[in-house]
Amino acid sequence: MSKSYVWNPTEEFNNLGTEEGLEFLKKLVTYFAEEIDFLSSYNQNITNVDEIRLEKLKSLAYALRVNYKFKGNQNLFSDGNSELEEKGLLLQSWISLGAILESTMLLFLSIYNHSYDNNPMLDRKNKKINIEDLKLVKLIEYFFDTHEGIFKGGTIDENEVHSIRLERNLVHLFNDKEVKSWTDFNYCLKIIIELLFELISRLPDVEDENGSVSSGNDDLRRYIYKTKNQLFTFGK
Repeated sequence: MSKSYVWNPTEEFNNLGTEEGLEFLKKLVTYFAEEIDFLSSYNQNITNVDEIRLEKLKSLAYALRVNYKFKGNQNLFSDGNSELEEKGLLLQSWISLGAILESTMLLFLSIYNHSYDNNPMLDRKNKKINIEDLKLVKLIEYFFDTHEGIFKGGTIDENEVHSIRLERNLVHLFNDKEVKSWTDFNYCLKIIIELLFELISRLPDVEDENGSVSSGNDDLRRYIYKTKNQLFTFGK
């Protein structure tokens, strides 16, 4: 796995609204899942990727989009407790965003399972932690701090990624921290978009005797890369 890219956001990215961002995230997650599915089909040693896991990931992104539609249509609130209902939607959205973060990292490592096996995370007994058993805090540590440091040298900020993890943990009842706002959510949504572009850019190519082979969804690929060029410029 090569050095992390430096992603330079454009003005369009900085001004990306939550509704538009969630619609794009839905498509970006779908593209990522399809690429992972395609790559895993070429490697029989990858056992942590299956249709159920990929469908779960895509459903999280779709649900986030539905949540925000519901937030924007106040007359859908049923019993007059609109403030509580919207806070619940915001909490659900943070939880889903954190789950997307965790799932994409796990799936990425599943593709590079041999690389991970050579330099795995270890538990307190100094034994290897299997990829499927990695918690989000350990995943972030692996991607930023240990061994190859997948995100070292790039523009993705470790503390900001940890902040998404902390918001996801608000699902625990006795966590007294207040849920952050939709404005904060929008900021972290864009971190996930940047992170997904980083992961996609570092997926391996598949080649046969005719050269590079694609997963087949050419329309979605063209849309994703056209949008990427509108949202970012990048260099090493």
